[in-house]
Amino acid sequence: MASKRQTRSALSRYGRAKSPNMIDSFTGLRGLAVIFVMLFHWFPGIVPGGYLGVVTFLVLSGYLVTSGLLSNYYRNGRLGLWNYYRRRLTRLYPPLIFFLLLISTWVIFFQRSLLNSYGANSSSVLFGYNNWWQISRSLSYFDQHGNFNVMTHMWTLSLEFQIYLVWPLIVSILTLFGRRGLRRRTFNLTLILTLISYILMVVVFARTGNVTRVYYGTDTRLFSFTLGAALATLFSRKKLLKVTDVLSPAAVNRLALILLLIMLSMMWFLSGASVWTY
Repeated sequence: MASKRQTRSALSRYGRAKSPNMIDSFTGLRGLAVIFVMLFHWFPGIVPGGYLGVVTFLVLSGYLVTSGLLSNYYRNGRLGLWNYYRRRLTRLYPPLIFFLLLISTWVIFFQRSLLNSYGANSSSVLFGYNNWWQISRSLSYFDQHGNFNVMTHMWTLSLEFQIYLVWPLIVSILTLFGRRGLRRRTFNLTLILTLISYILMVVVFARTGNVTRVYYGTDTRLFSFTLGAALATLFSRKKLLKVTDVLSPAAVNRLALILLLIMLSMMWFLSGASVWTY
């Protein structure tokens, strides 16, 4: 009996981190996402679906941001927006400014041919609208032949910036209706937004065939974040971390293996330029 309790106790800690605001298994997923995005850029012919690592990031962000906001509200009676924005800005801007200074130096001294559009490009990154700037310039993520853009990959940062800015304000409006039923209201809204965003992605791509518009657009990308947010309303961190207390170690391992195989299959077989993907 003691051995069984010890096994369950050890397994319960498997998905947890020392910090209450972190989940080790999520950190592992983020690591996998980074690896696949890197493989996609290095070997696009071998890992054509590696770009889906971005989707993984957005779903995890939706869960973590929404879970954090709701937990803070239920614990303190407020969302703590000031602290939320302060943490986000101090985490985002110091490395971003360093990156822009580094790239600017490189462009000025070694790639002066890029100076024509560099000011507008870097400004769009700094102020968080680079994804829409790239859409306006028809800069394809998948086809950059003869159209080199030093800031191509910064579109994700701008997308996250926009969502991180607006989403807490939306949740704060939902809190005006009281504590009771907040999770249900948030879930209903995230479900509606997920459906709208997904339908927009399908319709926009079907009508225009413009992969760039669908791939970069905040409206057509939002469903990944809101899907994670919806999961946060259904499974609080406590509930999520108690899953291993209910399932046997073998069941947890089998489930993890199945999900990993599904993820790997999508990374290897889905193409960002394919109609079926959208």
